Amino acid sequence: MTQINVNNGGTPVDSEERAASSGFGMVAVLLAIAVAVVVVWLLFSGLFSGAGSSANTSSPPAQTQPANRDNNPTVNINVPKVDVNTSGSGQTQPAQPAQPAAPAKP
Repeated sequence: MTQINVNNGGTPVDSEERAASSGFGMVAVLLAIAVAVVVVWLLFSGLFSGAGSSANTSSPPAQTQPANRDNNPTVNINVPKVDVNTSGSGQTQPAQPAQPAAPAKP
């Protein structure tokens, strides 16, 4: 013969206790989120940077250029004259041929 045991589930569940515990859990989560938001805001606002670490964030004044009369850009370049064919004593060397002579054919 087969025996089947049927349990009635034990004591009945109290819905008020469940509602109260879920309410406390939700309040704890909201409080933790609010604390995290405040800490992040304080980090980004610089409150935790300390008293001795004040950074100079001012930018230097912009440099102005003199007004150009004819609105064309002008470039002044003073290049010294360089003679590459002179030796140190001031004498000029003879010009070298552009290409070497072709070898003789046998």
